[in-house]
Amino acid sequence: MKKSILLSALFFLITQIGFAQIQSVDYSLRFNNETCLFDCYLIVNQGKTKSTVSRAQFNSQVTIVVPVTSNVFVEESFMPLRDNQEFRSAEPVSWEISNELEQPAELSSSRLVSISPILAPTAFYNDLEQGDEVKLFSLKVNPIVNCAEGVRLFDNQKDPNSASGGMMGADFSNGFTVGGVAQKYHGNSSSEMPTGPGFEKLAFKNKYGIDFKVENKSNSLCQSTVSYSFYGPKGIIGDFDAYYNYAGKQQDMGEYRVLATDNLGCSSEHRFYPFGKEESLSSVTRDNESDNFGEAFESSIFPNPAQDIINLTVSGKEGTQIDADIFDIDGKLMKSSVASLKLVNSEQTIKIQTGLVPGIYNLSLTIDNNEVINHKVIIIK
Repeated sequence: MKKSILLSALFFLITQIGFAQIQSVDYSLRFNNETCLFDCYLIVNQGKTKSTVSRAQFNSQVTIVVPVTSNVFVEESFMPLRDNQEFRSAEPVSWEISNELEQPAELSSSRLVSISPILAPTAFYNDLEQGDEVKLFSLKVNPIVNCAEGVRLFDNQKDPNSASGGMMGADFSNGFTVGGVAQKYHGNSSSEMPTGPGFEKLAFKNKYGIDFKVENKSNSLCQSTVSYSFYGPKGIIGDFDAYYNYAGKQQDMGEYRVLATDNLGCSSEHRFYPFGKEESLSSVTRDNESDNFGEAFESSIFPNPAQDIINLTVSGKEGTQIDADIFDIDGKLMKSSVASLKLVNSEQTIKIQTGLVPGIYNLSLTIDNNEVINHKVIIIK
């Protein structure tokens, strides 16, 4: 009877220890905008710790892949903690580079760097359970090029193993063991890399040009240096630091964009239409990402094709100032101020005497000396 009780107790203890173990973990690599370092995290997928033994760190390895032109340094270690059996330690073990390899045959443009914890004396995690994210260590990658292109965690399933060409028999796979020698590493969770600089919205302050102010909205101290390139419908217009004045003409309609690139090679792009889009018939053109022009303004023309007279119908907020000019398809001003009025009703129609020879023209409307809307007009006889 006693023997049976003892066996039952032993079986219960063994099963409880089995259930109180970490079963599966992932690694995650995340760029830290405040420190400019890459933080490596342990993600607990399944299981939990309930005993001192189940919290003990055994041999583990994290392998980082970087461009061959970059070097890797362990800047700070966080977990596990030395002699943390009683949850009283604040001293992390040191994660250190254990092996490096440049340009193996299957990763000829990369450097492999393995990092492992120094486990003498023993080290323990605090209690862990499913869903926990634990920062293990922080890395410095120098230099970071092309927005950290090529910086990643080693992939055990796809990257070369120790028997692959040029690996020289070295094992750079990821692994993690805790509470025993059984392998708990499952794979890699999604990584977080640097992102491009942010934009302040564009400001259009005059009738035919662009007063263009840009502010870097990035909170990253290591992405504080930003250069800008300004493009128009016919290609690049110029480079500038934070302010650019483009004395564009009203006929320079089409897509404009600004490309901001920071010192890590991360880029962001903003597209806009300061002089409107060229339209085939009648429609409304506005840039929802630029300044807010208040209540919706709409316009249309008829007939089109026309002969001597164009009827322009406009609708919008009372008091809106509307000025109209006509340009040829090459952007040459043909007739200025063919219409100039302030809306007194919600909708008005204006007759415009063109006096133009047959051809294709643009009727360009300037709204409140700011927004520009273009209508393509065909004149026939």
